[in-house]
Amino acid sequence: MKIFKSSVTGIIILFVIAALATATMTIKQNMTDLVINDNITQAAKNVKYKTPVAAGDDLFRESGIEIAEADMKKIHGELKKQFPGYEVDLRKNLKNSELIDAVYMSLSDGMPVLCLIASPDDTSDPPAWRVACGLVVEMDIFGDKIAVSELGGSAETYSVRNFLKATRFECYENMGLFLKLQFALEIFSKNTVFILEKKPLS
Repeated sequence: MKIFKSSVTGIIILFVIAALATATMTIKQNMTDLVINDNITQAAKNVKYKTPVAAGDDLFRESGIEIAEADMKKIHGELKKQFPGYEVDLRKNLKNSELIDAVYMSLSDGMPVLCLIASPDDTSDPPAWRVACGLVVEMDIFGDKIAVSELGGSAETYSVRNFLKATRFECYENMGLFLKLQFALEIFSKNTVFILEKKPLS
């Protein structure tokens, strides 16, 4: 009987600890959401972004890269393995304005940008959303167009506002608890991009 009570007490303590940890991480994620969701009205009018920029996806198509979308750290590792001649910079929880600038600068250098993005999951019933890898290949801030080619999937053109909603995963009407926990644990993170820069010749 004492062993049973001890086991029950232990389970309750573990449950309470897990609940507190989850609540703490959720609060942290909510605070992060407030910071990254800055206003880009002024940035969108910046003459720096007046010229549309684009980059081909040849590098990614030729590599035949297959990315496991279960963990952004694994994606980072796979990119480093697939592209040894490039520095692969994982940037996460960027402010909206920082994300736009990072993508624009990379495209202007001729390099597309891989990002985590919300994508419809047409295989589920009822239809749902999933975390996917999108390759940004064109950006026209003044024209309010951003073209994203999903790896292994279709291409889509977003308005700047809708692109940022997708990278912040705000297009989920009701994000499931499990996925919320994955963001809280930073298995995924919002406004996340992978910037590739060619390594200098030694």
